[in-house]
Amino acid sequence: MSFDASLIQDLWCCPKSHSKLVVSGDTAVCSDEACRLQYPIKDGIPVMLVDEATALSADDWKALVATSGQSATN
Repeated sequence: MSFDASLIQDLWCCPKSHSKLVVSGDTAVCSDEACRLQYPIKDGIPVMLVDEATALSADDWKALVATSGQSATN
């Protein structure tokens, strides 16, 4: 089962920075470069808990946001 972010794209934001999220594979990535959290999507359900998120390195974050085709700004 896949997650269709387009259904809630205007409402969906990072619980830590409140920036927009971009979907990259089976994760959601915060678009805020200062935050750079990556949230898992398990069985089609996004796990939007800061404690469950992974902090990405600047290079990994840039690569994921760039492949999403969206701007890397909030």
